[in-house]
Amino acid sequence: MENTIERESGSMVDGALADADYLEVIMRNSLDSSDDEDESKGSSFFTDFIVHHDGPFYLSWWTLIALLSLISAIVTPLAMAFLEDREGDNLEISFDVLFYIDIIMTFFVSLETHGLRITEHRVLARKYLTTYFAVDILSIFPFERVVDGPYLSLLQLFRLLRLRRFFPLLTAMEKSRLFNYFVVSFLKYVMMMTFNTHWAACIFYEFARQEGFGENTWVGASAIGLENESLGTRYTTSLYFAVTTFTTVGYGDFAPQNVQERAWAVLYMMTNLGITSYLIGQITFLVSRPDSKVGQWREHLDDIAKFLRRSQVPKGLQRKVLGFLQLQESLKFARGQEAMDVLPAAVRMKIRCARFHDMINSIDIFHGVSANFGENLLAYVKEELFMAVIYENFASLAHIILNCLIGYENNPAWRLRLCLLYPCQRRVRDLNTR
Repeated sequence: MENTIERESGSMVDGALADADYLEVIMRNSLDSSDDEDESKGSSFFTDFIVHHDGPFYLSWWTLIALLSLISAIVTPLAMAFLEDREGDNLEISFDVLFYIDIIMTFFVSLETHGLRITEHRVLARKYLTTYFAVDILSIFPFERVVDGPYLSLLQLFRLLRLRRFFPLLTAMEKSRLFNYFVVSFLKYVMMMTFNTHWAACIFYEFARQEGFGENTWVGASAIGLENESLGTRYTTSLYFAVTTFTTVGYGDFAPQNVQERAWAVLYMMTNLGITSYLIGQITFLVSRPDSKVGQWREHLDDIAKFLRRSQVPKGLQRKVLGFLQLQESLKFARGQEAMDVLPAAVRMKIRCARFHDMINSIDIFHGVSANFGENLLAYVKEELFMAVIYENFASLAHIILNCLIGYENNPAWRLRLCLLYPCQRRVRDLNTR
């Protein structure tokens, strides 16, 4: 396969790819023959030993590995501290095999950077080796089977590095329109607190277990005989200790007793200062953001109301103006227009053609015009909401009115399904003749 880069969309800007490997591939790609330029981009699972990152196979695999990393982050500390007979070994071995496969597969997963698809094996391998390869190796290395000694069991916690595969899934869910942003973000912050206290609870109990639950441990000093209780009781007690430390409540019924426990408690509390500050700030912003938007809208409405009163506009017209603005906000009309303005002109024209093409063709004045004329006309179409007041003149623009009631004082209103009001009828006909 000679051509190793495929352009997804758009054009590159100068200096878009700062990585030397990518620049090298781009330059070599420019010297290749053009026979391979139309090569398929990834509808199949594999193309010359390349796993396409946007293919259905890898997306399913990526989601599976992300969920397994989440389960592993729960099971690994629990098995380390509370399952002395290593009941979780079979599950851990199964997870390790899948993560081994994932590491090997990552060497063949394509990359996309600034609209370019990178599929050259050497570049993919170098990129992975210089980024997450060391992290992934640490996350699957079987420390508990290689080393043995006091407190060396804590090396199993390197498996928590597997979570680096789960957080991109949360980020993708936050950006996806299929999921509610508030719910996903709030779930992320709750998970951070839950994992923090879960890991701390397991580590507190592991420290006591390493010392044989003697009197110089928090279990031997404050929870005598806890090691003989059920798994639920042991875990709940340890979690209670961790949560009271995390929230800085510290009722005093449990306290670290030896150097190791005190060192871990100091590290845990110092880390919690940053974590707690971050969580409070993010949750406060998440909850208050809708309120801030409502506040800005109310302030905008109050400014308009003050202007109308200061200008001595009749009260009846004031009510209609304010009612119109509230209707516009409830329909999210202005936001839709702003969103459309961000899109390229060609895309806006395609959207308008899809929405209004049949409507334009149903108007008498446009019968027989060419398709090109209709598309050019729709390129300048702009939606507008009209207030419920009498319009004596529609200025010098052509207005297409859809499904509304038009009436005059002392005259019955009549329904207008579709019509064209054109004080500039001559101009429209001139355009038609062109």
